[in-house]
Formats: sequence, C-alpha cells, structure tokens
Amino acid sequence: MCVVRCCLDCCHRFVKFLNKNAYIQVALTGKNFCSSAMAAFVLALKNSGSFVITNGIGALIQFLGKMGIAVANAVLAYAMLTQIDSVAPGLQSPVAPLVVVFLLSYLMAAIFMSVYSITSLSLLQCLYADVDLCKQSDTDIWQSKQRPAEMSGIVKRLKKS
Repeated sequence: MCVVRCCLDCCHRFVKFLNKNAYIQVALTGKNFCSSAMAAFVLALKNSGSFVITNGIGALIQFLGKMGIAVANAVLAYAMLTQIDSVAPGLQSPVAPLVVVFLLSYLMAAIFMSVYSITSLSLLQCLYADVDLCKQSDTDIWQSKQRPAEMSGIVKRLKKS
C-alpha cells in the first residue's frame, strides 16, 4: 500500500509540474494545451538542471517567505494583544488568537508567494524558449534580438559564468 501511495504521489507531482509548465507555454506561444504541454515537457527535459535548481530554490524561498510572514504577523498580534489596554485585561490566554492569526497569515502568504513561484518559472521558460528560437534560426544565443533588454542582462551574466 505504501508503494502504491508513493507511486501515485509521484505521478501527482509530475502532472502538477507538467500542468503548470503547460499553462505557461500556452501563455507564451498561444498554442493549444496538448502541444504546449509537450513543448513544456521537452523544454524542461532539455534544461532539467536549471529547472531543478530553480524549483528547489523557489520552494525554499517560498517556504521561508510564508513562515516569515506568518511569524511576523503572530509576533505583531502578540504585541498588540498584550499592549493594548482595552484588550489585555479581558484576555486570559493569547494562544488561541495567535494560532488563528498565524494560520490565516500563512494561508494568505501562500497565495501571494505562489505568484512569485509562477513568475520565476515563467521567466526561466521565456529564457530557454528564446535560446531555442535562436538555435533554430542559427542566431548566436548570446546576441538575440527578440529578448527584452532585462533578459539580455541575465544572459550576459550567464555567459560570463
């Protein structure tokens, strides 16, 4: 049963990853979902190292951001609960309100941090889609005319390393 559960969980994570990348490709290319899913899979497979590192760092930053926001709000709520004269005398224990504040803050931070996760993955796909376009048109990947100036700066930094 544990092996089946592990296999299903792995399949679920793969489908989630593929789905997210496919929707990014739909936004980039305007093609239908199935062809975008295939293009996203091929792009992620060709540049798997960058995708793994970006997703790993992104997951760490996302977790730290969610925890940082939730803890900061809980500390702020504790300070308010104990220092405001109209609230402090009637409160026997600040634990229950702090748990509620922490959970609500964590959920709201998760929603906002997911935007940053999608943004980093979208930028990575834009970069490698541009590199693939350059390779298809026999253009130097470091001198593409199609990418924005901001992305050219990133490519120049990648070229130096």
